[in-house]
Amino acid sequence: MILSNNINLYSSIKYGLKYLNSKGNFEKGMIFFWFLGPIIFLIERSPADIWLTLISIIFLIKSFVSSDWSWIKIKWFKYAFIFWVCSLISAIFGPMPIFTFGEGFSWIRFPLYAVAVQYWIGKNRDIRVIMLFILIISMMIMSIILFSEVIIEPKTNLTWPYGDLIPGSYLAKFCLPAHCVLVSIAVIKLSKKSIFSGIYLIITLIASFLTGERNNLLLRLCASFLAIFSFKFSLKMIVTWLLILFSIIYITYNFNSESHKLFTNISEKFVNSIPIINFDNTYWGTWRSGIQQWIESPFLGVGPSGTRHTCG
Repeated sequence: MILSNNINLYSSIKYGLKYLNSKGNFEKGMIFFWFLGPIIFLIERSPADIWLTLISIIFLIKSFVSSDWSWIKIKWFKYAFIFWVCSLISAIFGPMPIFTFGEGFSWIRFPLYAVAVQYWIGKNRDIRVIMLFILIISMMIMSIILFSEVIIEPKTNLTWPYGDLIPGSYLAKFCLPAHCVLVSIAVIKLSKKSIFSGIYLIITLIASFLTGERNNLLLRLCASFLAIFSFKFSLKMIVTWLLILFSIIYITYNFNSESHKLFTNISEKFVNSIPIINFDNTYWGTWRSGIQQWIESPFLGVGPSGTRHTCG
């Protein structure tokens, strides 16, 4: 756990390097390889998936060689393992067993990666703090990429740097730990750290909005509320940051005709794509398909990733 009100980057770098020097070449290499993750993910998703999978596999090999399987006793991993087994059973009895079993079997790499970080690579607090700041820097790099796309190729759905319509998932999912820590720092009390964190959050949240991705923006907003109520917070700080955010939105909206048009288009598309608000969109078809899928197979389902095929 990283307590957000007690983070000192200089101290963590100092003691983190000391910790690294006490380790062998193999563990040093793995920690540096872990640090490369956010940069690899900025390049492409496939190399990032290979990065994550390699860490999971190497961790399993290390556990086998050292005969250390004590991490299996971690409670959350037990539940994740049970969920994984259930998904495989669902796949076997689903309409596409080969496809869904393969999808479900490969899912185990995610909890294995998480336990590898918790139990091995990121066990040291200072190492985790260094990784946190790498994530924070990566958030700004992605935001700059997205702002550049708005200037060069303005559109309601951004695609840089991956060439698809979900670049915002980098900020909303991969960088979510850094986002939550920044939120908790911003609302604790007025300080240099809170000012930096609040400004940083506003910039990256605007970048998420500009992508036109509803789910990823809502994910960050909901995570913000959880982060606020997970730590001590100042109501004055929350109100101050909200006022600043709304002021920036108002200024941006009225800056010139182009910004007004872009903001309006993104806002309208965002609202109109929410099924609860607007019933005349394709997402209701997806929801009805999911309900029908549950009616036909309420207990076993159709297996991991089976929905996209059975509910096409």
